[in-house]
Amino acid sequence: MGASDLHLWLSSQPHPVAGYRLEDVLAAIRLRTGSLDIFPEDFIRMTTPNFRSGAYLKELAISRTYLPYLSYERPLKYEVAYRLSQLFLLELDFISRLRFHQKRLRQVAISGINIVKFLDMEEGFCAGMGGLLSAMGVRHVLSKGVAGYTRPMEPALCEALMKRINPTDAAFFPADHLGRLLDMPLPTATSYYTWADRMERSPLSESYAYRAASPTRLFDSPSLREPSLREPSPAGRFRATSPRAMSPRRNSRFMEPMSPISPVTPLPDYLLPDSRPPRHHGSKDWDTRSPSPARKHYLSELSTQDPGLSFERSLADTYVSSPARSYSPRRYSAGLSATASPGASPTLGTPFPRRSLHFLDSHEQRALQQTLAVMARQAKLDSMVEDAKTLLPTCCTVEEIFNELDLMRNGYVTLRDIRRFMAGFGFTAKYASYTSLVSDLHLRRKIFHQHSVRGALLLPESLDLRDITMLTLPFTGEGCKAVMACANDAEAASVLYLLRKSEPCPTCGTRAQRDEDAAGCPTVTCPVCRTQFQCRHVEGDRPEVSYPLTSNAKHALYRLLGTTLEAAEELDLDRRELATLLSQEICGLHDVFGAITPGTDGFTQSDLRRCFAVQGLPLPPGEQWDLLWQRYAAPNAISVNFLDFKSQLQPMF
Repeated sequence: MGASDLHLWLSSQPHPVAGYRLEDVLAAIRLRTGSLDIFPEDFIRMTTPNFRSGAYLKELAISRTYLPYLSYERPLKYEVAYRLSQLFLLELDFISRLRFHQKRLRQVAISGINIVKFLDMEEGFCAGMGGLLSAMGVRHVLSKGVAGYTRPMEPALCEALMKRINPTDAAFFPADHLGRLLDMPLPTATSYYTWADRMERSPLSESYAYRAASPTRLFDSPSLREPSLREPSPAGRFRATSPRAMSPRRNSRFMEPMSPISPVTPLPDYLLPDSRPPRHHGSKDWDTRSPSPARKHYLSELSTQDPGLSFERSLADTYVSSPARSYSPRRYSAGLSATASPGASPTLGTPFPRRSLHFLDSHEQRALQQTLAVMARQAKLDSMVEDAKTLLPTCCTVEEIFNELDLMRNGYVTLRDIRRFMAGFGFTAKYASYTSLVSDLHLRRKIFHQHSVRGALLLPESLDLRDITMLTLPFTGEGCKAVMACANDAEAASVLYLLRKSEPCPTCGTRAQRDEDAAGCPTVTCPVCRTQFQCRHVEGDRPEVSYPLTSNAKHALYRLLGTTLEAAEELDLDRRELATLLSQEICGLHDVFGAITPGTDGFTQSDLRRCFAVQGLPLPPGEQWDLLWQRYAAPNAISVNFLDFKSQLQPMF
């Protein structure tokens, strides 16, 4: 049974599990089975008890007859379908929680060897030797902990974890299941397709290895062509011949197809490692008196282009190099290299500058268009969230919203608090949406150079006062920017009080307030620049009274939280779809970033506008464009670097 079959059945059930995506189901199956399919023994392991105390229940379930249920026309009983859906709901919720902690572990940048040695420290020098872990040593480390570093684990939790990473209850077990649980390559004793191999190997690399070890194909016979350094490409250019074509394996008459299994079908162009022409050097015998047909077509097209686009397509940015005088490839000569030629390029022997956007290949162009579409969608979702913020009453402060959500007065807001508040309006907040919201808020705070946003006593999945401020105040407002410059929540609360209970000086910006009412004279003098201005805020020494939210304010907060959770989930889904498309196009975010940037370390607003115009995509409106730029660029920055660009577009988990 595949992941699509299970997802189709779960989607048809009247249960909350129907809202999960195919990616979540696929991740759960991969964690449980190590593959993309569910076999009968895997399904039994997932749906029956694994502890020794429930062994009799497992035997009873397996010994039941299945003959009455062989007919496909007879559906499952409602109670059985509900229990099975509830079981998969807990499994998918566990996967959602696990992704967050896997990301936290990757951010620590600890190696798999150190993890194995830590868990197997009871073995001393032989810890992790041979890729095996001692079950007794791992259980002792988990149950006792390390003084000053880790707390001891409860016996029930320890047994559950040991049953997951060591399902066979062996005295020494490989780290395959532990590697899948941590999403990290660990040294293992298994030699056939281990987790480390799965992390390193890809369909593309396996295709290369298989083609290198395969015999000569019928479509690529050595007798059909003579060895040469350069051969004509389908686009009319000349490219260097693959070194594999001149290897002895290609010219040997003993390497004929030995069996019908030998591949005889040519691979597509995007799987050939040397299918693209060289980007860094031109032809040796370049001549200005023999322009190529591609260059003539380029000049005629350049004369009919839009003036703004024609300015971008200069001759220095062209990707087409001048061909040789003769279109026949040169004979092979020893010691002559296609790249080590004296006249490397027409531009004084220097490499060509960045290619113009008009000369991107089809894969890079599709990747660039999809990336720009995702960025435009991010701007649209941010605009929807900002519109929902305007529905909050003006008399509703950030502190009152924080106190309404933090009912237990812990100093932070968790998923339980969000669910408790949203349950009053009949809305159930999913854990995946909440973690996406927390990660997105942390990404926005990184733009303000707040990289260490978590304290030692603060939970990693919680929201503090600064997060709630960013969640409720306009992102482009003065209050949000002032709070993001604070180092802790106490300073943020002080800044919010000053912004609310004082007036700024029109000259220097110093804030002031009155301690008593003025008898018809509200004018005050700034203590810094001695400027006189009117101040009507009167405050005393009594603490500020915090009132509970009204029903209208609670309903507006409910709409804001619902919109924010849905937007965070949509952003995460767009990032996953973009990563899938980039992997299919064999392209990365660095290629897209290089296509946007004009050969520098970052791109500006004009560069991004030019990319939207060249690709024919609609430019986001004014407000959405400002929100998009503030999502990627730091405050008062004129360009976006690659790290900020990658962090906003790569999947979070």
